[in-house]
Amino acid sequence: MNTFTRHAWILCLAASATSAFANTAEAPSPQKIEITAPSGAKTAAQALLSMGNMDRTYEMSNGRTMKVSTFGDTVRLRYGRRATTLLRYDGHGQFVSSDGNLVLRFELDDVGDPEKVSLSMPAAWA
Repeated sequence: MNTFTRHAWILCLAASATSAFANTAEAPSPQKIEITAPSGAKTAAQALLSMGNMDRTYEMSNGRTMKVSTFGDTVRLRYGRRATTLLRYDGHGQFVSSDGNLVLRFELDDVGDPEKVSLSMPAAWA
């Protein structure tokens, strides 16, 4: 291989590598990163847990009362005349019964206290 051919060969390789690099640089990357803030329910649940042991009574929209007591990462819930049920914090902003039938969520009010509450339950309980 003479010098001219060798230089031409190197230039061709460099040009093909440059065009391949340019093509990959223009293509969108398949990797994505998503950063999100904690949901309001998670922030509210953490605020509730940080308050320590507490007892509160809530008047629900259907007229029934719900009594909530917290200790550790557990909530003791009494809804209406039903028996007391223990709910565990799931780490995602809600408290869930062991059978999964009851889900209790809190939201922060305008002042930043976990006062807004919602309860998901079997229809027979309503």
